[in-house]
Amino acid sequence: MLNVKLQLFTLIAKQAAFHQLRTVEQLGYITYLTRRNDYGIHGVQFVVQSTVKDPGYIDLRVEAFLKLFENKIYEMTDEEFKSNVKALIDMKLEKHKNLWEESGFYWHEIVIGTFKFDRKECEVAALEELTKQEFIDFFNEYIRIGASKEDIEHTRLWKPTFT
Repeated sequence: MLNVKLQLFTLIAKQAAFHQLRTVEQLGYITYLTRRNDYGIHGVQFVVQSTVKDPGYIDLRVEAFLKLFENKIYEMTDEEFKSNVKALIDMKLEKHKNLWEESGFYWHEIVIGTFKFDRKECEVAALEELTKQEFIDFFNEYIRIGASKEDIEHTRLWKPTFT
């Protein structure tokens, strides 16, 4: 399931992206990595709001971050991988905090037309079966700079956003 692999990547990369792009490189005050879902199309979005660097430079730095982060993916120990998977599973198994949040989950499934009311359980099951190698293969195919997909413009899961 590509979606859970993307969620895991986002969980793992979020703090590292903030640290590198915001703290170390000081590209902009508002800097974050987030997962997107636009009408069923899932992706990763880097947001960097900068008054000091132009969009082209920021794009180069995001790509440099991804190249740097690639090593972290490859060098991640089995224990680190399992710990990240467990953290994501724990987040998914959290109970809804209130009726508004719970109804929002169901209405989202209805509005987008997927009607997958057991989504959390299915995603947890997929995460429990996910191997580190499958996660690395996902990274290499969809996220890594120079990913192997033939038509990279249509398959890349991240897109720079300039604000």
